[in-house]
Amino acid sequence: MHSSAEQQTMLQPGLWETQLSGDLTALVESAKKQMEAVLGELDEETRKAMESKLGSIEDQIKAPTQECITPEEAADVTSGFLSQDDCDSSANWSGPDRVELTENCSADTSSEKTVTTVQILNSKEFEGESSASHDGSDTLHFGFTSKWVADDCGDVEPD
Repeated sequence: MHSSAEQQTMLQPGLWETQLSGDLTALVESAKKQMEAVLGELDEETRKAMESKLGSIEDQIKAPTQECITPEEAADVTSGFLSQDDCDSSANWSGPDRVELTENCSADTSSEKTVTTVQILNSKEFEGESSASHDGSDTLHFGFTSKWVADDCGDVEPD
């Protein structure tokens, strides 16, 4: 197991673009359920306004996303994936370019487990896959590819 930063391949800081892949049906359905729960609490006028602004959830999930990776995040690739404070997290390196990240999160009446495998191809590209289960079922599984776009993040703010 590798854990020190000098053994890991570092990513290039700046603007990155990520594209999800695979069968995204379960991911779309999960997002729709979450959105329906939130929208269901709004009055009808506000709900309709939000629905028209949001557009198709499926289109949003399938569209590439952009993220600004800071020099600190680039030096520790796990920081961008293990971001939930109330979770037990681990990162197991199986070489300088491959890491398996596991997060176990528990709330009052539910639990969620996420396992993400990341393969760093070079300082400007990485790929991987992620699986998440909620209360031991409802498994979501998808792949992703991320590529560096530019040094300057422009209007995209770091998380």
